[in-house]
Amino acid sequence: MSNLLDVTQLRVSFHTKYGIVQAIRDVSFHVGRKEVVAIVGESGCGKSATAQSILGLLPKLNATTSGYILMEGKDLLSLSEKQMKEIRGSKIGMIFQDPMTSLNPTMTVGEQVAEAFVVHLGVSAKKAFQKAIELLQIVGIPSPEARAKQYPHQFSGGMRQRVLIAMALALQPDLLIADEPTTALDVTVQSQILDLLKDLQNKRDMSILLITHDLGVVANVAQRVIVMYAGEIVESGTVEGIFTRPQHPYTWGLLESLPRMDAKKGGTLKSIIGTPADLLNPPIGCTFAPRCPYTMEICESTKPSEYSLSTDHKTSCWLQDDRAPKVSWTYERTATEQ
Repeated sequence: MSNLLDVTQLRVSFHTKYGIVQAIRDVSFHVGRKEVVAIVGESGCGKSATAQSILGLLPKLNATTSGYILMEGKDLLSLSEKQMKEIRGSKIGMIFQDPMTSLNPTMTVGEQVAEAFVVHLGVSAKKAFQKAIELLQIVGIPSPEARAKQYPHQFSGGMRQRVLIAMALALQPDLLIADEPTTALDVTVQSQILDLLKDLQNKRDMSILLITHDLGVVANVAQRVIVMYAGEIVESGTVEGIFTRPQHPYTWGLLESLPRMDAKKGGTLKSIIGTPADLLNPPIGCTFAPRCPYTMEICESTKPSEYSLSTDHKTSCWLQDDRAPKVSWTYERTATEQ
């Protein structure tokens, strides 16, 4: 069975007054049908820009995009704005990362959910509003008939996020892009939102592309993980492979920064030293080399090749070369050179 989404050699650059920011460089990945794939990495690594490029939401005035984004064989980058409007919502749904500002404060919640039915399906406002009430009930909003007539400021952060999920699912898209869907929500509400997404994904047989910086979120929802750093994919694999057999020092750093239940009282969380690469002038070698504790001379001068560790686990790191020192990493947060 062919993939639902294939992204090949995606490049995105932003033209600024300081120069050209190379935000995404030769990114390739796929999302299978009925699959949940997570893209993880710290702020500024290109996660959201990747999602926005899929939906054609990057600013036309200063963004340049190249490569291929195939949705069921159709290249989204070659479509007109009118054609992309037909794709958004009907084929690809989007949950934006800030539930506090993503809703229109001047429209009732029901009107905002109903809008997709009116615009895309041409149904009457009355019928669309009834469909909106049904969706609000599906995503777990209590008393949906009454709540549909209320405004966003009358909803909590978690309830607003549920509204955004209802809006994204209105036209039953094949692919749902969730950009940091649990940001700014407390831990309990985060768990509820993740459970809701998993439940809806199973019931509707849709695929999800999850954008997040939280590896804890990944472990609960995704089947495969793509680790991005400075606009590039540095490692990808199954959730089990990434969590139990990570191979890139950046992935090690992300895992080490997670809180642990067995941590000593009063201990401190580990962090990745240094700052992200300057994408106005990215390093000619490995972009992570300035922050990596295992940097070799070749790391600074030559970009690493992609090494296949198995059929579904790949990484771009010179440590995988046969000539490199053997470095192993365990969940005890130690890396040893052999």
